[in-house]
Amino acid sequence: MSHRTATTGALLALGGFGVLSVGGLLFLNGWMDMKDDLMAQPEPILPGAGGPARTYFTGSAAVDEALTGILMFYYPCVSGEMPALSFFTAYMAGQVLPIHTALLLESSRAGHHGTMLAIPVIWGMTYQSIPFGIILPLYAIAYIWLSPLAKPTQPGTSRAANQLPTDLARLQTTSSAMLLGFVLPSVLAALPSPSVISRDSQQIFLALWQVFPIWVSLSHWFLAAAAQTFGFVVGPTHVSPTASLQSLRQVYRTTLKCTSLVHFGVFALAAFPQLRPVVHGGLLQERVSLWDIFVPSSALSPKQIKTMAEGSLTPLQYDLYCACAAMAILVSYLAYTVGGLNRAAGLSTIGGLLRRSVVVGPGGAMLWALWDRDEEVLAGGK
Repeated sequence: MSHRTATTGALLALGGFGVLSVGGLLFLNGWMDMKDDLMAQPEPILPGAGGPARTYFTGSAAVDEALTGILMFYYPCVSGEMPALSFFTAYMAGQVLPIHTALLLESSRAGHHGTMLAIPVIWGMTYQSIPFGIILPLYAIAYIWLSPLAKPTQPGTSRAANQLPTDLARLQTTSSAMLLGFVLPSVLAALPSPSVISRDSQQIFLALWQVFPIWVSLSHWFLAAAAQTFGFVVGPTHVSPTASLQSLRQVYRTTLKCTSLVHFGVFALAAFPQLRPVVHGGLLQERVSLWDIFVPSSALSPKQIKTMAEGSLTPLQYDLYCACAAMAILVSYLAYTVGGLNRAAGLSTIGGLLRRSVVVGPGGAMLWALWDRDEEVLAGGK
């Protein structure tokens, strides 16, 4: 109990830092003042040289106003105005892929049936509304208190029974659902404007991307139903440790390969401008250091920003790092409990997270740690 309480305290502190470094910084550095000035214009204007902001999306005044405000934050991420921001946005998308995949996989565990952990769309839409550097610490807290997988295995009980996915069709369509629901909207929103798509279309795609957890869940439901209806489920249809582990391995491999591609791709394109595709003139010509892309300024700095793009970068950096730290704490705690309250197992997981982050980034390393847990429990029959 003391270890669980201490872990909860660490996660609460991390969430509090997320509030300060993500939400608080937008007020401290002057970003909110700039946003309010643009929104107060007779016709709201996009940051930089983006022209008029779209104000109609759904017909609901409150929702449309919220989406227009969100555009003020995300439009500089895809406009190419600040290359460091564009590169970090691409990197962050590559890390969101394994993080949201982890939420999908964990939602399907038998031990999570009937709990809030079984509804990933709610968690996803919450962290699309409130930064996930704030929400994922809360997810991790819910996990360690509600999940039987976060409790030490008692003698004579089977951990594998709780860890088994309940639906092989859903499991086998997880990667495809992430492709349709997350990757495709992300690519559409990142298409350069006005050279490939209009600025108005880009704003629509950004608004559609904002609700990607809904698209992922709808795709997941449709693809799983189609797989069951037309007999596309690979292997035995009954749920067993062997069948589940085979399907889980495929999801883990596919996701980590994609994450690693984005991870190394951003590093390569940032370090070697001559490798960059012709997407934005600024991205092609301007030299950007890895320090500019990945190292945030102080969360307590009162320095006022010059552009809204500059003001978006640092909160995004802290957002990703807080989210990944929360998931790292969670998987380390799970390793500790799977090992029978073995502190060495938890410390070993932390070391593995650091090493694997070099290959797949922090979000990918977290998913890899969950893979290790599945191999140990499902293959080992714990």
